[in-house]
Amino acid sequence: MSNQRSIAQALCLNQTTVSLALRGHPRIPEETRQLVLDEAERQGYRSNAYVSTLMQHIRSGRSIRDKICIAILADAKSLDDWLTNQVYVEQYNNIQMQAEKLGFYTECFFLRAAGMSPRRIDGILQARGINGLILGAPYRKTTPFSGLDWKSYACVGNGLSWQNCPADLVVNNHLKNVEIAWEVLRSRGYRRIGLCLPLEQFQKEVRTYWAHGYIGCQLFSSQMESLPIMRGNPEEVPFAQFKEWYERWKPDALLCPTEHEMKWIRALGLRVPEDIAIACLATTTDESFSGVIEDSAMMGTTLVDLVAGKIIHNEYGRLTTPKVTLVTGHWREGKTVRPATS
Repeated sequence: MSNQRSIAQALCLNQTTVSLALRGHPRIPEETRQLVLDEAERQGYRSNAYVSTLMQHIRSGRSIRDKICIAILADAKSLDDWLTNQVYVEQYNNIQMQAEKLGFYTECFFLRAAGMSPRRIDGILQARGINGLILGAPYRKTTPFSGLDWKSYACVGNGLSWQNCPADLVVNNHLKNVEIAWEVLRSRGYRRIGLCLPLEQFQKEVRTYWAHGYIGCQLFSSQMESLPIMRGNPEEVPFAQFKEWYERWKPDALLCPTEHEMKWIRALGLRVPEDIAIACLATTTDESFSGVIEDSAMMGTTLVDLVAGKIIHNEYGRLTTPKVTLVTGHWREGKTVRPATS
């Protein structure tokens, strides 16, 4: 088995010299360092990430904990400011539980906290030897984000709002979630399925894939009517705009991210599900609504699994080809879609 001792023996060097050379220490001549690197590659040597992190703490004189910290970076002022959505609460709770299970602990850092910035947070993480990083959703785009020394971190982002950062991402599978809802509605006899999305979904910098999934379902479904997407929700556009869309296209079912569109349905005097079905595409706290529930617990668990794997395998730094891990939701039966018939 390759280790620093076997490398030192092969090159007739002191083990300390090999250790310093592998860390790129300036005391070691470049010629010697290259010899060590070449021999390490020949032997298939890989350093132990946990031991490396532990040794960094010892050399710096910092106190040693029995666990490694994974930092959570949130675009918020505080924990209360961040966890205003039940989805993020569930994700955060599962991040903590999975980290504990794998022998890590977590600590939050907030971009909008007083005196904080990416550069300031980077300095804190570097000083404390923290190299595991989760980018918590959502990143609002209005907060400047530059100053992290990416080569120092094993980093994974939560959601598509971080897609411009050089990190792997864990993302809700919007395409599949739409397909799940569409197939349930189709199997229950609905033929004119509409989609209502907030205006931000049509901005270039916002990338969910509900619209893509909806268009794909229309394209490949026979005996189904193709309806244009209703752009805007009750908080963004006037009721008259939705009324005009509804009277023009007469949908018998409506897909929407949450239950906000019920305000319009009530204003039209429609009965749910007798006159129109409502299927939500994201988590809603009202369990009477039918729809696809995003798996927030699995999102949190997967984020930690990926960061921990990167730390164990020494996978740090900026990625040229980031990977995306998709987490698919599941259908929840409610009262806003007529039940399946035998």
